[in-house]
Amino acid sequence: FAVKEMSGISGDGFALDLRVPGAVLKLGKLGQDGPTLLEDLQRTWPSLRAEALRLTGTGTPARYFCRASSPSGAKPAMALLYQDVLLLAAEGEDLTPVFIPSLTSVEMDEESYALALERRGETPLVLTKLAGQTQEVLEKLQVARARLTEESLDVLSSWMPALSALQKAGLASAWPPGLLR
Repeated sequence: FAVKEMSGISGDGFALDLRVPGAVLKLGKLGQDGPTLLEDLQRTWPSLRAEALRLTGTGTPARYFCRASSPSGAKPAMALLYQDVLLLAAEGEDLTPVFIPSLTSVEMDEESYALALERRGETPLVLTKLAGQTQEVLEKLQVARARLTEESLDVLSSWMPALSALQKAGLASAWPPGLLR
């Protein structure tokens, strides 16, 4: 089975469930090598799957382990943060892209060290248990959003020179590259 064709990985290391096309491949009684296999799959699968789905973003991704909210509750996940997309690999599920242009805000709850990612037309996504990297993720997301606003401002200045600076700034923040308006 090609690792890039797996659509989900879950397990505790001694038993693994690998979602392969058309079935779930259950591996059991893995012994002492099981946790190592699980760790290797968790490390390599997200980037291989992203390439297979053509979801790789711009730049070299930063890798974070966290818990991500989902309709069924929070699940352990690995996040790959590129300059323009956040890819979430929740335990047992396929990659979920969160495109940076779709974010309307990114807020940090100081008490719980949780990041709330507000998205256009979708339920908010909450990331927790980032192991001391919450501030780093927040800053990288804010930088990515600011970069998109600057890019939008450049395009608006080139294509709509008659707009005032205030109009361009308002439109640039509401119309990042990658969104139709």
